[in-house]
Amino acid sequence: MQDCFLAYRGSGVALSALDEELLSRWARTGAPLEVIALGIRRAAEKGAWHAKPGEPALRSLRACRRQVESEIRKHQWRSAGATGDGRPARRPPSAAKVRRQMQSALQRLASERPELTEQINQLASLIAHASLEAEDFRERIDLAEAHLLRALAFPERIEVLKKARAQTNGSIEQASSRARRLSRRFHRGVVLRNSLGLPSFW
Repeated sequence: MQDCFLAYRGSGVALSALDEELLSRWARTGAPLEVIALGIRRAAEKGAWHAKPGEPALRSLRACRRQVESEIRKHQWRSAGATGDGRPARRPPSAAKVRRQMQSALQRLASERPELTEQINQLASLIAHASLEAEDFRERIDLAEAHLLRALAFPERIEVLKKARAQTNGSIEQASSRARRLSRRFHRGVVLRNSLGLPSFW
């Protein structure tokens, strides 16, 4: 889980004792690591949108608490319908509503950037037909976003890659190869979506 946090943060930092305690609390809920990782990613996406240039999307694992616990509640709703403390879990937003929001953003982009229509249609089709909860959904979105990036004009594409590299620093190189790949892919996707005015598809 530390690798996951470092990847989305974009720089190496040891987890504090408070962060370790928070991780233990999340683990005791019984939620899979993938659910906790998704919450961390959502927090990083939100943080990256508001971060100043050169500022990390996440400063600590505690900054992810709201999003992680929201994902845990969604998981508990799907699997058992209870929060674990006896209270009913709050129903998560419907997949249909999320799809409508995503499709609306893509339609707007297609009208603004007709040269990207083919790649935008690829993303729209994926969102329309794939299960948002499928394990491979995030990998397929990453691949579709890579195609969208390649479709940009060369100067725009280089600018996206340059900004994505600036979000990480040398200390991430000390992380595992998986964390480095995840970090590069994550920051590239964030910068791409921000530059096109698209929401996260996560």
